[in-house]
Amino acid sequence: MATYLAPGVFVEEKSSGNKQIEAMSTSIAAFIGVASMGPIGRATLITSAAEFARVFGGPMQPDATIPALLPHLAYAVQHFFAERGTTC
Repeated sequence: MATYLAPGVFVEEKSSGNKQIEAMSTSIAAFIGVASMGPIGRATLITSAAEFARVFGGPMQPDATIPALLPHLAYAVQHFFAERGTTC
């Protein structure tokens, strides 16, 4: 039943019941960044650092067109797989 605290303010508590939390995979990482080549605007499944280099190219060097903060995507993916990551 609603409790009236002030005009126009109503609090109604409802039991949420016992719901199970469903297990989901937490082993797929997502990386977003700048690459030298590859598909644009869509997710691409990558299963190794070598596959990433083949699809998106290797590490980029900052220059006049690429600010220093942007070209770290390849390094992040390399470290992900070096730390036993499996899919991104």
